[in-house]
Amino acid sequence: TEAGKFASFFQEGELETIQKLTVSGPLDASDIDTIRYQMPKLEVLDMKEVELIESDKTYGAEDHREHYKLKKGVITKKMLQCFSLLVTLVLPKDITEIEDYGIYGNEKLVSVEIPVTVKKVGANAFKSCSSLQKVDLPSVETLGASVFERCGKLTTVTLSSGLQAIPDNAFRDCGSLVDVPLPPSLVSIGTGAFEQCRSLTSVNMPNTVTTLNNSAYYVCTNLKEVKLSENLKNIGDASFCECGNLISIDIPASVSTINSHAFRSCVKLETVTLHEGLQSIEGASFSGCKSL
Repeated sequence: TEAGKFASFFQEGELETIQKLTVSGPLDASDIDTIRYQMPKLEVLDMKEVELIESDKTYGAEDHREHYKLKKGVITKKMLQCFSLLVTLVLPKDITEIEDYGIYGNEKLVSVEIPVTVKKVGANAFKSCSSLQKVDLPSVETLGASVFERCGKLTTVTLSSGLQAIPDNAFRDCGSLVDVPLPPSLVSIGTGAFEQCRSLTSVNMPNTVTTLNNSAYYVCTNLKEVKLSENLKNIGDASFCECGNLISIDIPASVSTINSHAFRSCVKLETVTLHEGLQSIEGASFSGCKSL
């Protein structure tokens, strides 16, 4: 294709009927607009060989209430959000970043191919992609808040070995998430990062982790096994609150504070191992732990 000429390759009325599209070559913002707003039946979009072209043109978002320019090598803000029927998406092979809300709200999206060149994924980028099942992020070093929040069918996530922080609400309400191996580079787990991940059964925290923020594993009702980092400094408010299947926990000697409600209503918790480094257990940390 020639940038800005995508629509000219189709006869009148043809765009509205297409379900599968493989597109290659340069695309500008007007071409993105065509794909977004004139192809309502699109189920498969393969952009692997696409080159995104910067220009003064803009594409519309939020029913054209907002307008954005393209950037070379970037899935820009709200660029591919809210397709009504999209099931499969292959991103351009040379992109390095997915900006905030880039692929937000694609409720039928099951599969997305993210190239190894992507280093950064912004806040809410895949939020509410409620049919998405698997994500591989082999090179992503920075994730934004709520990046996969409310991806209710997501079962497996592969994180980069260079990722240092899992941000606030990153996987909140991912009720099907079974396994997220935490990378050996990880330093912090954000507020509500895995809140209400009701299918998560175990946490093996690498010893690089020093910070566990509030509600990190709140209401992970099937969580049975937790190994905490031996360099963890404190346990945030309500971080394991209402983890009703947790049976035992060993609090490492590095932990100085167990904050309020940390293990509240862990009704099967039978064994808590404490060490000399602990200085403070805040209010209601173990309230409602009937088996203690």
